[in-house]
Amino acid sequence: MNYSTPHVFVRLLIPLIMGISIAFNLQTSAWLYVVFPSITVILLLVMLVMQVQYKRYELYLYSWMPGLSVFLFILCFFTTYTLFNYQTYSKDYFAHHRSDALLVEIRSEPQLKNSQLRFEVSVQQSIKGEKVQAASGKMLVTLKIDSTNTAQYKDGDLLLIPAKYKLIEGPRNPYEFDYKTYMANHGVYHQAYLTLSQVKLEGTNWSFNSFLIDQRKNMVRKLDKYIPDKEASALVSTLLLGYKADLSKDVLNTYSKTGTMHVLSVSGMHVALIMTLAGYLLGFMNHSKLKIVQTLLFILIVWSYTLLSGFSAAACRAAIMISFVIVGKAMNRDQKMLNCIAASAFFQLLIQPMLLFDVGFQLSYLAVMGLILFYPEIYIKVQVKNWLLDKIWSCIAVSLAAQIATFPLSLYYFNQFPVFFLISNLFILIPVVIIMYGGICFLLIPFDFILRILGTVLGKSILVLNGGLRIIENFPFANFHGFHFGIWYYLLLYCLIIGFYIAFKSKTKNIAWLLVFIVFVLVSVNSINNLLLRGKTSVVFYSLKNQMAIAFIRRGQVTVLSDLKKDDPISNYSIMPLINNQNLNLESFTPYPTTYRTADLFFRGHCCQFKSWKLLIYDRSYQQGVSQLPVVVNAILLHDNPSVEMTELMKNYKFNYLIIGSKNANYKIEQWTKDAEQLGLTYYILKNQKALNREDME
Repeated sequence: MNYSTPHVFVRLLIPLIMGISIAFNLQTSAWLYVVFPSITVILLLVMLVMQVQYKRYELYLYSWMPGLSVFLFILCFFTTYTLFNYQTYSKDYFAHHRSDALLVEIRSEPQLKNSQLRFEVSVQQSIKGEKVQAASGKMLVTLKIDSTNTAQYKDGDLLLIPAKYKLIEGPRNPYEFDYKTYMANHGVYHQAYLTLSQVKLEGTNWSFNSFLIDQRKNMVRKLDKYIPDKEASALVSTLLLGYKADLSKDVLNTYSKTGTMHVLSVSGMHVALIMTLAGYLLGFMNHSKLKIVQTLLFILIVWSYTLLSGFSAAACRAAIMISFVIVGKAMNRDQKMLNCIAASAFFQLLIQPMLLFDVGFQLSYLAVMGLILFYPEIYIKVQVKNWLLDKIWSCIAVSLAAQIATFPLSLYYFNQFPVFFLISNLFILIPVVIIMYGGICFLLIPFDFILRILGTVLGKSILVLNGGLRIIENFPFANFHGFHFGIWYYLLLYCLIIGFYIAFKSKTKNIAWLLVFIVFVLVSVNSINNLLLRGKTSVVFYSLKNQMAIAFIRRGQVTVLSDLKKDDPISNYSIMPLINNQNLNLESFTPYPTTYRTADLFFRGHCCQFKSWKLLIYDRSYQQGVSQLPVVVNAILLHDNPSVEMTELMKNYKFNYLIIGSKNANYKIEQWTKDAEQLGLTYYILKNQKALNREDME
């Protein structure tokens, strides 16, 4: 492997990614912390010996050896480097010591939502009695507040909090968002739920980040002042500054379903628009003597906008990426653009290895790689002489290239595909350009009368933008949900895309049989999964905090019985992912208690019959009717703290499975489980446990 080739960073990136992945998947293995550092040192010594004794041992006859040794060294080095970046394995990690209180520093902008103030903190000290010692690690803190509280916290504040924290929990319901893994990828493993009375402000550390957050807040307030419509103001703040705190979920869903989510994050598109404007303004400096000055000004403009947008992770990523591209172009190395992109990824991962598992990072680089590899091939296929039509075709080619590169990963993470993404992305082009350029002028101009005009223009542009996207969102079959498979399925999709690209570039038919085989595997897996799910009959009891939800699944149809509404945020977060990821048809979202009947499903009050399987929901409102005892059912769900003894339940009902719901007091759950064990009754507790999936329905 030759590391002196024009694509050196592409080659370096491969072992780097492999090393980080090995460390991520095997981080709990203690032997790794000894083996990989040792191998890294040995490989370094081998490389030094090879360099010194290159001619003596005629190593030039083995051209593959230097490349292989460098590859293995980088792989082992970054495995070691990533392992020792995990704070949980540090001796002074706060969770390794018992303490009464912790001194923490706020390291993110506090977000207020539903009477809860949430922010990340960095632990500075742990306190046990009179003993104070340095500590490290990050934690998520949630403060419960009410309308009478006036305390305001900001980035850099030092807080003294009680050492009452717990591990962040993983998902409890099928296909639910894995918040535990998401936070772990950001180095956060614990969380604390506190009240304001438990928190004491000890001081404030000034930081550049807190300064930037304050400046961004000032700009958001300026936008709010001149754009009266709250939704429009929030969206302009998001488009310009990446400030999403005031953005509604309805707006997020609209942009997600139309394939235009990328405009809601300060990303490469935003920086590209800024660079386009800068290119026109500084076009006179294209001469060789002023090329260096032009390059420096381009980089200054890019990073100035990044600072203006609050220096968010997405903005920094885009700025680093485009800075490498600017430098590469200045060096007349356009043919090595892929290497420039790989270099920006390499250095970002060098600083923060866990960035590799950030969804935004993955999608950003895949989209850019798609533009580099696929855009030229798509664009040249259609020759358009008309200037306007040529620009439209160029935009279509850009959208297609980015979508080809990112859609397998998007399916893996979000399991949805916006069918009309081309229409959506063409539609947003002009409004987004107006909002971006008008918004930049708005933020820089101090004159009130001009600000009022710009505020009106921005507000109207947002209304047009949102209105158009909502129309597209409601098109028939606007959003496709498929089956959710393992990661290997989506890797096969990427193999298929790469295979077609290679076949197209090389004009060879040798790879055709491999592509046919991959297509056959993908289609077969999809068809088999479809048949299995269509023949599946099951009942899923969701594990929710203080609510109840049961899904009755048969023949690809699902009926949900719940005391939640379908549009409740908890429903969208915990119930609907199973339905969407298994591509089930939601027949009915039925409120509990109710009367409901289909050919194989019947609800009446507290009784449910699914084919021949019977369920009784026993809650506080349930009253035993006059009937022959014992009543025969298959299972009983205890819900909402009913006053019933287990012996009484066994006397009046004949059943073989007990389900204890989440909305029950702990002391009752303990008593029921104790009695059930003594009586030899099979039971399952939903509280703080994973959802129960019963498939023995026949």
